[in-house]
Amino acid sequence: MAKGKFFSGDYRLVIVKVVAIGVIIFVLYKLATQLFRKKTPEETQADEIAQNNQNFLNGLNDAQPPAENTGSVPMPSITIAEAGNIANIQYNAMQGTGTDEAALFNSLCGLNGADLILVAQEFGIRDERTIFQYYYYELCSSINYLTNCLGHGDNEDFTCGVPQCQVGILGLGGCSELEFMKGIWVKSGLPF
Repeated sequence: MAKGKFFSGDYRLVIVKVVAIGVIIFVLYKLATQLFRKKTPEETQADEIAQNNQNFLNGLNDAQPPAENTGSVPMPSITIAEAGNIANIQYNAMQGTGTDEAALFNSLCGLNGADLILVAQEFGIRDERTIFQYYYYELCSSINYLTNCLGHGDNEDFTCGVPQCQVGILGLGGCSELEFMKGIWVKSGLPF
């Protein structure tokens, strides 16, 4: 090709050459911006959440509940199918407007630490949240009767295993919803 002859000749051929060069420059620009751009804070946060969720799931595979007062580590008293059913009850109780706290607490009371680990395993990640992330999002962290964040407590038989959350006179007192849930899950040994 002779010097200075690239854009000479038939005008249709010149247009094709200009468009081809434009496309090549555009593709190179897009590749360069993808390679050298920084992540936005939202993208960084999403990556951290995804990594934390994966770490949580990996930790569930090796999780063992702490020893009970007898010194023995509890074995599951429910099947995987029952744990899946309880996980679904947990999930459904936190869907839509409002939270069905009674369904959350009642389905977990009486479970031992190994049972709770099975429930967390069956819950897994739903809508990009672990079961504990759902609790933090859905449950009140303090008692406030004006906002309907009521105190929750164990019954006199402590079926939920949370004696520190006793309800006082006239049904007042107890623990916040989140504190009560943490008290139930402490038997699992999982980081809440």
